[in-house]
Amino acid sequence: MIEDSDDLIVDTMQEAPALDEIAHAAGGAMIKDVFSPPWQNAGRGYFVHPEARVAPSSVIFPGAYIGPHVEIGEHCVIGPNSAIGQPGFGYTEQNDGSWNYREHTGGVVLEDNVHVGACSCIDQGRHRETRIGRGSRVDNHCHISHNAHIGEDCLIIAHAMIAGSCDIGDGAIISPGAQIRDHVTVGRGAMVGLGAVVVKDVPEAEVWVGVPAKFLRARGEELR
Repeated sequence: MIEDSDDLIVDTMQEAPALDEIAHAAGGAMIKDVFSPPWQNAGRGYFVHPEARVAPSSVIFPGAYIGPHVEIGEHCVIGPNSAIGQPGFGYTEQNDGSWNYREHTGGVVLEDNVHVGACSCIDQGRHRETRIGRGSRVDNHCHISHNAHIGEDCLIIAHAMIAGSCDIGDGAIISPGAQIRDHVTVGRGAMVGLGAVVVKDVPEAEVWVGVPAKFLRARGEELR
């Protein structure tokens, strides 16, 4: 079913609307590539913006929101009630103490075979796209801020928060409840421990823990 021209709702319990009907609802734009085929979606009532692109092999669960300028690759999974590509959190303080929003149009890219759990948020980029690398897994209740780049085959585990413009190297593990401050790099194969607060760069293949996070041990020479 189609509610309006701004947000499209696909009810996969019903017959999918014809492409010309969808295009008409979107103001005449041809958006054939926006939707996964209905039989490959896991439920009903998710939202896909007309300026998003979702590969046909990917699965979107009920309640998910896919915003503008989002690209989702092949064989991805977007869990229930997750938001991919909502506006990033960026404001400029004014002289009177109020806050003006800074526009975010950098988009979000999920490379192939990325899994995102339930109730997680991946924000639109501003200076560059927010990117999740091939094969990475994002657990439930995670937040990934604007401009962050997550490498390939990473694990971002429940309640982790990755602030803006971070770079997380391939194969890194961010443990439950960990917090990574903005503009920090976590190296390839590194591990951030439970509830750690990372305020400076973590070298590759090291394990950091604590508040603030500090070096604990090498993760393994084979990861270097």
